[in-house]
Amino acid sequence: MEVRHLPQQTTTSKRILELRQTLIKQIPKFPNNRATLAILQEKSLSELLIDYFTWAVRYVPPRIRKVHISPEVLNDARWELNRAGAQVLLEKIETGSDVTAHLSTEPHTRGYTPSAASTALETEKWADKDFLLNVMGFHHFHLGMELDESGYIKRTGVVLFAYATRDEFDAIALLDHSVFAASSGGTMSEERKRLWRIFDDRVLKNAAPGEVFLPPPIATSGHQVWLVQRASHCAYVIRELDANLDDPEYVLQLYEEAGVQPPKRPKIKWFFRGLELGLIDQQAQVYFALVKAHL
Repeated sequence: MEVRHLPQQTTTSKRILELRQTLIKQIPKFPNNRATLAILQEKSLSELLIDYFTWAVRYVPPRIRKVHISPEVLNDARWELNRAGAQVLLEKIETGSDVTAHLSTEPHTRGYTPSAASTALETEKWADKDFLLNVMGFHHFHLGMELDESGYIKRTGVVLFAYATRDEFDAIALLDHSVFAASSGGTMSEERKRLWRIFDDRVLKNAAPGEVFLPPPIATSGHQVWLVQRASHCAYVIRELDANLDDPEYVLQLYEEAGVQPPKRPKIKWFFRGLELGLIDQQAQVYFALVKAHL
């Protein structure tokens, strides 16, 4: 689509203000008080998107995905004991069903905390982040067969680690909860060592002998660098295109290119579907994806 650059707006539009308010409301804050809210409200759009993405990436959006089960999983003695629960999860993955009930419940209440920005304590910066997800890119899923009173899968002793993309789901390992224990006194649990070995094998499998390879970098703040870059890019797209949404011809072109009959009075607003940036007309039930995500 051709982007017509209209004169830059001198004030923030209602659409961007509404987007900011929506993002701030969605991110679970702790402590959930006026001081935390004020900090988020004062952030630039790029900074706010970093916090939003860091929280949103902890979920796996419902999409139809092709499932791969690694030999590491199939050869694990715990596979047979957890096969039934795993098959329930994997069937949901293959059919594009919601798997939120299988994920950690932490992101529901611990999305952002001001203390994570403090450099005083190394552990504090991970208070609102999933360390293993940020460093390795692996989500973990609970394999229970029953729901608890809150509607989430009952916690079990073993979790399934997996690498999820938009189209693929690689089940890579079964591990017990000792994998989440941070290193103490320079040592780490055997399960954590095993996950690091699996991670190293995955990132180095296509590297030539002697080749220098850098795994996905992490900022000193604990944020994934690619998420920081994505936040900057999405903020740029929003700023560049927002004025165009006041141009009736540009808006009409959106519907025409999507093959959708435009309503008499289109009402488009900015919208994030997980990590994906788009525009939505809720009344017409039309969504336009602008910046797609890998997940």
